[in-house]
Amino acid sequence: MGHAIFIVLHLLAVAFGAVLLFVTIPLHLIYAVNRRTAKGVATAQPGPSARTHNHCPDCQEFVLKSANVCRFCGRALQPYAR
Repeated sequence: MGHAIFIVLHLLAVAFGAVLLFVTIPLHLIYAVNRRTAKGVATAQPGPSARTHNHCPDCQEFVLKSANVCRFCGRALQPYAR
């Protein structure tokens, strides 16, 4: 829907003077960036939770419960039974 509105605005800007393009093009770019950002937030992966991760005893970073080695400091871990 938003892209159709900007296409009409661009056509009107071309028809009535190129000066209006200096208004419509930046608005279109701002709209596209905001839309892309909103999509990224909606599809973001959830962070570590107590259900899926534990703290490494050495570096205190979150590691998967099934990990054998901490990916941050390299310490050998004992995987927790599920």
